[in-house]
Amino acid sequence: MTSMFRGKRAIVAYVGFILAATKGYAQEDTYLELIKPVLKARCYACHGALKQEADLRLDTAATIKELTDNGHNLLERVASSDSDLRMPPEGAALTPVEIEAIKKWIAEGAPAPTNESPEQPPDEHWAFIPPQKSSLMTSRSPIDELIERDYVNLGIRSTRTPAKDATLLRRVYLDLIGLPPTPEKVRAFSEERIRYEEVVDELLSSPQFGQRWARHWMDIWRYSDWYGRRQQNDVRNSDPQIWRWRDWIVDSLNEDKSYAVMIQQMLAADELYPHDEDAWPATGYLIRSYYSLNPNEWMRHNAEYTGKAFLGLTFNCAHCHDHKYDPIAHDDYFRLRAFFEPIGIRSDQFRGEMRPPDFQPYSYGGSRTAIKVGLVRVFDEQPDRPTYFYSGGDERNVDKDRGSLQPGVPRFLEHLLPPIERVEIPVISWYSGLRDSVREYELNGAKSRLSEAKLALESVSARPPVDKTPLQATLDEANLHYEQLVDKAREDGAVSALGGSKSLYLNAGQGRRIFQHDLEQLKSVKDGTTIEFELQIVKDQHVNFQLAYDTRQNKTATYIAFDKGAIRSYIPGGYGTLPVGYYNHAEGEVRFHVQFILHPDDDTTSITVTIKNKAGDVLRTLPEVTAALNGWNCTENDFQPITLDCRANTVAIYDDIRVHTPGEPPLLFDFEHAEFLPGEDPIAVQGWRLVLADKDSNSSILNVLPTDEILAAIKTLKSARQSLELADLPWMAAEARHEAAEAQLEALKSLLAADKARYQVDAPVAQDELDSIIHGVATKQREAESLMANADLLEAQLHLQKAEAMASDNSMRMAEIDAANKEIEAAKIAVSEAASRKDSDVEDYKHLSSFAPKVSSGRRAALAKMITDRQNPLTARVAVNHIWTRHFQTPLVSSSADFGRNGSLPIFPALLDHLAVQLMDSRWSLKDLHRAIVLSDTYRQSSQQQEGNDKVAPELLVSFPHKRMESEMVRDSILAIAGTLDDSPATNPLDNNEALTTRKRSLYYESFPEDGGSNALGKLFDSPSPTECYRRTTTIVPQQALVLSNSDFIHEAVSQLYQRIEQNPKADNDDKYIEAAFVFVLGRYPNEREIALAAEFLSAEGDRVALRQALIRVLFNHNDFVTIR
Repeated sequence: MTSMFRGKRAIVAYVGFILAATKGYAQEDTYLELIKPVLKARCYACHGALKQEADLRLDTAATIKELTDNGHNLLERVASSDSDLRMPPEGAALTPVEIEAIKKWIAEGAPAPTNESPEQPPDEHWAFIPPQKSSLMTSRSPIDELIERDYVNLGIRSTRTPAKDATLLRRVYLDLIGLPPTPEKVRAFSEERIRYEEVVDELLSSPQFGQRWARHWMDIWRYSDWYGRRQQNDVRNSDPQIWRWRDWIVDSLNEDKSYAVMIQQMLAADELYPHDEDAWPATGYLIRSYYSLNPNEWMRHNAEYTGKAFLGLTFNCAHCHDHKYDPIAHDDYFRLRAFFEPIGIRSDQFRGEMRPPDFQPYSYGGSRTAIKVGLVRVFDEQPDRPTYFYSGGDERNVDKDRGSLQPGVPRFLEHLLPPIERVEIPVISWYSGLRDSVREYELNGAKSRLSEAKLALESVSARPPVDKTPLQATLDEANLHYEQLVDKAREDGAVSALGGSKSLYLNAGQGRRIFQHDLEQLKSVKDGTTIEFELQIVKDQHVNFQLAYDTRQNKTATYIAFDKGAIRSYIPGGYGTLPVGYYNHAEGEVRFHVQFILHPDDDTTSITVTIKNKAGDVLRTLPEVTAALNGWNCTENDFQPITLDCRANTVAIYDDIRVHTPGEPPLLFDFEHAEFLPGEDPIAVQGWRLVLADKDSNSSILNVLPTDEILAAIKTLKSARQSLELADLPWMAAEARHEAAEAQLEALKSLLAADKARYQVDAPVAQDELDSIIHGVATKQREAESLMANADLLEAQLHLQKAEAMASDNSMRMAEIDAANKEIEAAKIAVSEAASRKDSDVEDYKHLSSFAPKVSSGRRAALAKMITDRQNPLTARVAVNHIWTRHFQTPLVSSSADFGRNGSLPIFPALLDHLAVQLMDSRWSLKDLHRAIVLSDTYRQSSQQQEGNDKVAPELLVSFPHKRMESEMVRDSILAIAGTLDDSPATNPLDNNEALTTRKRSLYYESFPEDGGSNALGKLFDSPSPTECYRRTTTIVPQQALVLSNSDFIHEAVSQLYQRIEQNPKADNDDKYIEAAFVFVLGRYPNEREIALAAEFLSAEGDRVALRQALIRVLFNHNDFVTIR
């Protein structure tokens, strides 16, 4: 609206210049009508009351004459073609018509108007002076008395005509709860069985009040659900849990929470209300502006929209330079931004829900998955994070030489800003796992899992035992057949175990397969420690043996690789390639004996490779080379296992891996132990663990390189062995799950006690005792994880057993078998990893949440207190203006987000100030303000235009202004009238695609500034813009009538309402039906003419049901339905 008025003024001024050149103006008129508006728009910012650059003021004709040689210097500068001299220096030059007008005025002697006043000093601007209550002369509503005073001053004669009862009732219902009154309420009110004041109190006490007015404040505060790349489930803006802020707004309004407290909690709940977890969702106000790809934009939006929404100040206009109209310096923009600079976002567990993953910050090339559980909130991630000045609105133009700017506010507000003091954060805030709600949830969950596991075990144990005799016989037969095939293969010269009877076989397929061992029994590594092994390459591409440096970082200390004929390692002292030698696989050089002799003092290792043929005969020995050791010593450093790495298109056999330190017993891994079963993966057997199993890779213990026949025999053997082992699988799985659940509960109880001892006891625990507590909890957690991994493996095997037992013609059988096999593979890796963990690997136990800093900067707390200070001249005025706008459709200050010197003047200034003070005096109660407004005669008056006042501007409220229903109200009212609205709260936002087929209030459906961000009705009836929406737009398009007359949504509603009316025994004739339809849809009784027309319509030929439903459809299209009168 404001921009439209400014645009009109600009057009009028421009046309005026043209007229001046052709028709002429009176001398003073030329200055006042043409020249002064140009100077105000282009020159006052630097040469007016705000600033006087070069000691020059241009805000009166007298000062122009005095300081610019009767205007000649002014004309010279504005007409200059030299960009260094031209004024104004920014923006376009004055137009030729504007320059001609100035030239003419100067030629006429630059006449000055009589008694011209200079521009008002900034500190005298009405909005920068604290509001004062007016003295009242009557017992009437202050609203009515103060408006009447302004009418007298404006020469307006107005006698308020009260609105009709039904009109007023519907108006206040729609205004306060966004839903129409029921026929019972209409009847009771029309019969004076309930007073209007009682209606107001009832509506303000309704939970539907918060739902209605939350949507208004969500407009103002730019509520938006997450967006960015929704099709890829990639969160760029806002957050999927932002809806908890929405619900906080609803609850706060219903509780009549102080508006000042609401602001404080939205800006600084973590600093001002750190003990109140119900307040934490409020900081969603700041998270809404989060943009993962550009933190700088997040900071910009925090500064800009905090200024607009709470203070009515356009700080964004000082982003590139000093504000042109308000006393907001360029530095002030960055000083405001500095209040928000330290913040980050964390994701906490919400009461009654599982723990969410930690908040995922942006990583280059990465994405942020939408998480549907948890609570996101703001905290000071880096309390001392600097704020640097940059020029031209471009963060690339950073001036770090100026140092970091400290948080602050413009000078005219500085006296309200309290000292910024660091805030000690309570433990439940920096370690939210200590909250009672989290502890109770986790403890109840563990107890519930144990109870379920116990019942499952009892159920399985009650079954009769399985007869294993035939299973054992089948296994013996399969084993005998396999051994016979192996013996024959050996006789035929097949590739056999490299040493003894069994070796480890690795087939990478198209992926990769890696085994590791931690050598836990090795006592030391010293000069002369040897590591040697046998290797045969069946299919040559790439296989290597590594000594890992740190598996957490995927770093290797040293290795030997066999890569398509080349053997290589690392050069000493680094990671450059060291050629070791070559082999010719095609010529039968397929088997190798490798020996490392370690020299840790020199940080090197000697490597010797002996090349053999398939039979194991030595062909040649490569010269010894010295390679890097790069700090490997698995007896002193964790995460340094030996690694067998087989890569794509490679098949390899390992055996006789021997590690020996002089003076110690050697470690030998020859895979001969009975635990290494032919055909089985050695996962978690004697310390071996599978850490990577890509695609179609596989591994197993084998006696000979298998033929198809042997593979079939292995499959049969494995199946027979599994059948015997898993005969008791249901019981084994249930027993394992029960044991794991017991261990989990015990570990959790230990953790809860440890947390209390560490973080909540008054007397500190001795360090030795604390170390013992930590070690005990970590050990119990590790044991529980190992048991849980084993239980998962057994359940995955049970899944496979059940899948294989499905009928062969079942279409889901193979899919279930594949799924079970994947579960088994993943479970095996988990079992292997759990088995390999050592107590020394863990420095602390796993907590119930991550930690945040224990100290916050206190910046946002200070800002929030400044904004809500009673002496702040802006905050209460801005809030009153927002609420007034939504009751009357027209604001008291039309520039809702700009109360500065370039904004609009208030329509009723004394009333605005009075209500602002009243708001603060009432503990910032918004409900009290609503009550005062809707109980006033100004609100309760008729919307019919008064005779003689038809030309009075609508914002002067000589009659109640008509309002078009907002999109949410249209939908919700139709559903409420049909009796199908579900006004219970929703959790995660609902899909807009379902808005016309499901029945929750519109508040609970998604809203975001991209395709799909509003529902079908919202698109037609002007849903809010989540980017900025201080006032809704209102459009009229034909599709609005179409959706209310011919859509599945309206057809369903009409059908439901028809049934409601028909079920009422009082609607037993057309007249009663017509009355009921009018009261339901329009909230009023029909007049005689309407009854006659409707009766004539219903008496027409045609189906009775269709005619009666058609009447309802007509009423939904009636102007009295979509209009609030």
